[in-house]
Amino acid sequence: YTHAGQAELVWLWTNITHAVTAASAGNGSAAPTATRVSHGMTATLTATPDAGYAFFRWIGDVPDSLAYDSELHLPIDKPRSVTAVFGKIIHVTTTGSASADGTSWATATTLANGIAIAAAGNVVVVSNGTYALSSTIGITKGIAVRGLTGDWRDVILNFQGKCRGIQLSHADALVAGVSVLSGRLTNLGANAHLSNGATVSHCRFAYGYIDQWSQNGAGIYNDNSRVFDCVIDGNNTANASVCGAGLHQLGGNALADRCVITNNYTGNAGASNGGAGVYLAGGVLRNSLIARNRLGSQGGAIAAVSSPYASGVRVAGGILQNCAVVGNIYRGAANTNIVGVHASSGAVMNCIIDNNTASDGSAESNWGGSAALFRHCLTTRADAIEGGVSADQQAYLLDADGLPVLFAGSPLIDAGAGDADTAAILDMNGAPRLVGTAVDIGPVEYQTSAFACEFSSDVYTGFDVLTATLTARPSGDTAGIVYYWDLDGDGATDEYGSDKAVVTAHFATLGTTTVNLCATNGAGLSSSWSWDFIVRPSILYVVRNAANPQRPYATWATAAATIHDAFAAATPGATIVLSNGTHTLSSTLALTKSVTVRGVTGHWKDVVLDATSSRRAVEIYDSAAALRDLTVKNGRCYYSGAGVYIFDGGTLTNCRVTANNAVDN
Repeated sequence: YTHAGQAELVWLWTNITHAVTAASAGNGSAAPTATRVSHGMTATLTATPDAGYAFFRWIGDVPDSLAYDSELHLPIDKPRSVTAVFGKIIHVTTTGSASADGTSWATATTLANGIAIAAAGNVVVVSNGTYALSSTIGITKGIAVRGLTGDWRDVILNFQGKCRGIQLSHADALVAGVSVLSGRLTNLGANAHLSNGATVSHCRFAYGYIDQWSQNGAGIYNDNSRVFDCVIDGNNTANASVCGAGLHQLGGNALADRCVITNNYTGNAGASNGGAGVYLAGGVLRNSLIARNRLGSQGGAIAAVSSPYASGVRVAGGILQNCAVVGNIYRGAANTNIVGVHASSGAVMNCIIDNNTASDGSAESNWGGSAALFRHCLTTRADAIEGGVSADQQAYLLDADGLPVLFAGSPLIDAGAGDADTAAILDMNGAPRLVGTAVDIGPVEYQTSAFACEFSSDVYTGFDVLTATLTARPSGDTAGIVYYWDLDGDGATDEYGSDKAVVTAHFATLGTTTVNLCATNGAGLSSSWSWDFIVRPSILYVVRNAANPQRPYATWATAAATIHDAFAAATPGATIVLSNGTHTLSSTLALTKSVTVRGVTGHWKDVVLDATSSRRAVEIYDSAAALRDLTVKNGRCYYSGAGVYIFDGGTLTNCRVTANNAVDN
């Protein structure tokens, strides 16, 4: 460009867009095949298999943590090209034949045979139902095992306390969309052992048990492999020397992303370093919630120990990044060696570390170890760490599931470490991780705009009926603001006006009601915010072999089929009523919250809990939990309390405990 004399140059800036292309490797399609997406936005791509095939994974310019979702929400920070890979289906049902070829639902086979006959690249599709298994499912080749619907609630792999659950040892091995329950082992990985780059995605791992000293990972033992979008809960160990009752992770390439790790628990502290929720020795654990795990449950309170322990996460290597470690507990009084997060190596960055306590309430013990390893975290004693944000202020809200979320003006927004790995990463809710000038602190990124209006409530859950006071939180240009409230989730406005910043909502129907707030300002901008309010029953019912179980199990007609299902649905303070007869326990009944379990008639002879000589029958952890009016029999375990073990002052009343056996090996 040249010119003579004076000239004015004007640059007209436009929105930056990137090309996004999607293709198929065969036996299916991907859409849209080509589009352009604005920088910083998310592209939604869908993989659709041909008949006889199933989606395996995406390859190309896609992060590993997103590669196994058939509907791919891909953050766009540069041009991206991805390809959908599909595999031939091997069909599996609960009634399949071990001699069938699994090529159709009519010729469905068993899970063990389906895996045995599957060739590399095949997808073993597992139909809905509960699979009672007594041998480990091992995968040593590049195949996928997927639940039919993708929802882990629909496919249950129950190992009945008889063996390890699943063992994956191939870089292309995948298990997705199933629940793995009640694995039991004396060494590494009771529910799952992952190695050599294997992957589990959108699964639940619960009730795993390790019954020996100094072994690791009752829920998952992750050795240089990947864990995405999983729930890891209710796993337990014989003692706290087990490193990571929920998750034990090691290896520089290991990754766990967008997981919920909760209600895992250990026995007494021993001589080794331990972590009730997680033991992190390598790799990255990010965008996850680690909450309500419990350290030191057996016998008396944990005595003074010289080795470091963590009720939430013990960091001995690797990176704990953008997680919330909240509400974890250790048994006993204040102890400087026992904290929510303890770090002796590795790094802890951009985390919420709050409300981790001793069980006697004497101290809030959030973090310990080397302060130099902690960066940009919300916690107590925040002035001792780089970029620390004090927990002595309201910086986040808790949703109905206990997940911390940010609001406009929160000191956690853009307060994370600037060198966090945010390229093409989504937060725990699937939204873009880097929105403002820096990453936020915590697992959920605040999505900013020129005008925003959220709301908070004084309560979010309740029994039978619920009354809540809702308060709007506008930010940005609030001139001329008008509030429009949909209080019952039907899409129609119930209250509106410029004076409706605070309203009252009443909920009388069991279940979840979504309240929506839409606000507009004088400039014509609008903002919407939604929150779920949950009304749970104060009484839940269980009928053995119930024909029509329907959550929340609030009537005899919709009763749960198992005590474990009812307990999972129960809120602290609820009562679970059991029908007459014998209820077989497929795994230990662990009362980890303040729930009462009782027989229906009030006489112990009418209701029986039978552990079938395969496991400890009942463990009572919460001091307000109670077991009443029933018989407990045929418990069997290593050392103490085969029938009922009361850890933290719970109550056992009007019960018969009989024919139980504690052994020494």
